[in-house]
Amino acid sequence: MTRYGRRLPTLVSNIAIADLEVKAASLEASRANLERRRAEVESQIREEVLALVLDYEAAGRQAALVESQERQSQHPTAASGN
Repeated sequence: MTRYGRRLPTLVSNIAIADLEVKAASLEASRANLERRRAEVESQIREEVLALVLDYEAAGRQAALVESQERQSQHPTAASGN
């Protein structure tokens, strides 16, 4: 038997195990990065939706104000109570 005859299978197994552990760690790091990125995208989308809702509400208030001003300019006596 060679010098590594009996230890060779163990050595190969240890290398294979170490390789799998490195791959597992790499996958775990990738998963963590994906989760972090997902959280960033969710936060960005929430901010964009909130901005759109606020813009929509502001536009509604502006439209109501313009309509009110138009009604007052068409019927100035109704606005003054005379």
